[in-house]
Amino acid sequence: MAKQYSIKNVEISDDGSVAYLRGPQALVSFDDNPTRAPQTIAYLKPESSRKIWAPWGSDDKRPATILEKVEKNVVASSGLQWLCEAFYGEGLITYERRIEGNREIIIPREFPEVKDFFKYCDITEYMEESIYDFIYFKNIFPEMYFGRGKYAETIVNLSNKEAAFSRWGVMNKKTRKIDRFYYSADFPGARQEQINQVPVWDKKRPTAFPKFIYRVRFASPGRTYYAKPAWHSVIDSGWLDVSNNIPKLKQSLLKNAMSLRYHIRIPKNYWSDKYKDYDKLTPDRQKEIRQEELEQMNEFLTGVENAGKAFISHYGIDKRTGNEIPGWEILKVDTSIPDGTLTTDQSEANAMILFALNIDPTLKGAGLPNNKQSAGSGSDKREAKLIFTSQLGMMRSRFLSPLYFIKQFNGWDEKIEFGFRDIVLTTLDKNPAGIEVKNPA
Repeated sequence: MAKQYSIKNVEISDDGSVAYLRGPQALVSFDDNPTRAPQTIAYLKPESSRKIWAPWGSDDKRPATILEKVEKNVVASSGLQWLCEAFYGEGLITYERRIEGNREIIIPREFPEVKDFFKYCDITEYMEESIYDFIYFKNIFPEMYFGRGKYAETIVNLSNKEAAFSRWGVMNKKTRKIDRFYYSADFPGARQEQINQVPVWDKKRPTAFPKFIYRVRFASPGRTYYAKPAWHSVIDSGWLDVSNNIPKLKQSLLKNAMSLRYHIRIPKNYWSDKYKDYDKLTPDRQKEIRQEELEQMNEFLTGVENAGKAFISHYGIDKRTGNEIPGWEILKVDTSIPDGTLTTDQSEANAMILFALNIDPTLKGAGLPNNKQSAGSGSDKREAKLIFTSQLGMMRSRFLSPLYFIKQFNGWDEKIEFGFRDIVLTTLDKNPAGIEVKNPA
């Protein structure tokens, strides 16, 4: 009878020209005409793409997948946290900008209307949540509320909708705009009753809804709905998976390494030579003899008090051939794992992660692979931090756009500017405190 194979492990195309084997993950082609032009295989769009919201990723699980991978990785998770803290700096401030001659003067200043607004909406919580969403996903979803009565056309509150649970509605075919926002912790399989729907602010109907989502458009070439940060390349390229798999491989090596320390070789005729009539004894008695002898050997090889002892064994000489007759041998078994196993691979993967995050390895005390001298000195770290901070201007400007929108909508003082205060490290010979406050960025 022919062997039967499960069709679950084989997928064959409709025309029978291509098959896929799940086990070895192999592609099989059955082509009797090699000159034929290759076919284009069309796939059905995922079910989520036909829903009212735009899927985030091909399976609409992109945010959850990213979080799952990052949470398992020491370098990526700590690196992203470092980016969030560096982006925030010493915190959000308001200031006034003045031009005096050829100089631009930055004057930190509190504005009563802004101070009251920040206190009411808990600006610190909003900043923390939105910065994490921005650094992780390059997408933020600020939700704004109008007041009541005489404040019905004044924005009185600001909060952040968590990016992992957020989806933009499919673009309106008539207006070519995204006019709906959907929020649910159950995406992509959320049912209608599990979804919270919020309108997107429309400048043609600015006060039509009591609350709305203000859309912040971060530059991301070729993407309509969701921006993609550059650091996601380390996920798509597989380097993050490499880094995540190395600890598993090391655990497997440690778990499965042999626990044997010695191999004791005993000549087969040792027992009959030492014990008379050994071959005539019962199997049980022979086993007892071997057990007693091996227990003595076990006591000899173990224990602190036996350290440094010498082992003496006899061997005979074959009178006919003159060759040595083997006696007992104790051979040490090498079960050690080579030093540096997978270390180079881990260092290379770590470097790729830090490069993708745009974090100079010296800032994390990490050197380049096979370069023990590249961990960085204090001056290297100081200069790397200055370079990093100098590159935050464009990102911070776009990130703060919701606050400037509120300023304009509410008619706040035109002098109000928003920024982040940074700490700049200096050398002790220039500044005994070692730090300098820079306002703002």
